[in-house]
Amino acid sequence: MFLHIAEQLQNDASTISSNGNLTIDGTANIINRGYSVNERRQEVIVDHYDRAEGHWYPTYNLDETTALATIDGVLGGNGNVTIDGAHLENTTVNQAQISSVDAAQNAAAAERAEWERNPLAVDIAGETGRPQILAWEPGAGR
Repeated sequence: MFLHIAEQLQNDASTISSNGNLTIDGTANIINRGYSVNERRQEVIVDHYDRAEGHWYPTYNLDETTALATIDGVLGGNGNVTIDGAHLENTTVNQAQISSVDAAQNAAAAERAEWERNPLAVDIAGETGRPQILAWEPGAGR
């Protein structure tokens, strides 16, 4: 698929994909935007002084943002993907920081979903057939 864009291409949380090669060119600004659906938790426990014990109990604060899901903007093809524009902006709005273990689990789940959607989209040099993708089990290796 060949897209010649004169002014602006904005892919806002959707998919532009081709069965073969995808070429996007022109003098355009290309904006590829995805979104993160987050949950924010704030907890505050105020410290106090126990007169009977003569002891201060400290303050506990928690401000945590967790990514629940992402809504991606995807530019892809089953062959080569070529993007040539004056300006390329690829952003995730409201991006949340997650732990490295959660990030690895999400990456594995996304790869598994991509294989299910289109098993021919990825070519691994030296490999024949579909590579085995292993699931991470909580508590494994401890």
